[in-house]
Amino acid sequence: MIRSILRDVLPPFIYKWKDKRQSKPVRLFTTFKEASDNCFVQGNHAPYEEEDIAKMTLFKTKAFIKGLETANPAYYNKSNTVILLAISAASSNNCIHVIDLGGAGGIYYFLFKRMFGNRYTLRWHVVETPTMVSHVRELENEELKYFTSLESASDGMEINILLSSGVLQYLSEPYLMLEKMIALMPQHMLFIRISLAKGDMDLITIQKSMLNDHGAPGLPEGMENREISLPYINVSENKFLKTLSGKYRPLAKFEDSDPFFAGKLPVVGYGLLLKREGL
Repeated sequence: MIRSILRDVLPPFIYKWKDKRQSKPVRLFTTFKEASDNCFVQGNHAPYEEEDIAKMTLFKTKAFIKGLETANPAYYNKSNTVILLAISAASSNNCIHVIDLGGAGGIYYFLFKRMFGNRYTLRWHVVETPTMVSHVRELENEELKYFTSLESASDGMEINILLSSGVLQYLSEPYLMLEKMIALMPQHMLFIRISLAKGDMDLITIQKSMLNDHGAPGLPEGMENREISLPYINVSENKFLKTLSGKYRPLAKFEDSDPFFAGKLPVVGYGLLLKREGL
């Protein structure tokens, strides 16, 4: 069970889209708003503020933590191992200050603690949607906190590493967020589960999946399995790298592709660790 949880329950829980429809033609949209307007959501709110997604995240994060605590030994796949080692390499005097953008329930914090124990002094700040934060806040402790904005999460803190877990492709203004991340001047940035369009054009589509496809099988009591749809932007790889150029230099690139690829569109995914120029 622990192997399944560690493999499947990864933030932001919009992954493992095992659907044969990927091979069918994919509808592209000219704007993120147009894609969002074509998404079905329950209630009058943005697709990412789905109450069921937040409830499911808390439910599966608790199951993940329980499994992680009882597993002996704990299982780490290759991707997770690289990510955790990259975070540990950003430490300063055995202290690590982490901004975890799009970190859902804080899965990587719990993985990190299981691997390294109390070797490092941690400040781990997860940035999520207000709906998500309202549900997962019960998991907070002295090291792990949840925030609804980059500004409140950083609050003048020297950031050893800013972790972005599959975030840009779910934002209406991904380049603005990228500029905000750079403005915080973290010593390192780690992008994981990014989905980039080859060339200079963004490719905007809709990601569809069933609630139960997210993470390990099972839903909270009383929750029905149903389809959810989310606007999804494959950011231009050229523009992404150009925005970072001159400010951050790549240290490592590793296999960590986002499982959702827009049909047969020219999209690539990988992990990227960068260090601020001048350090």
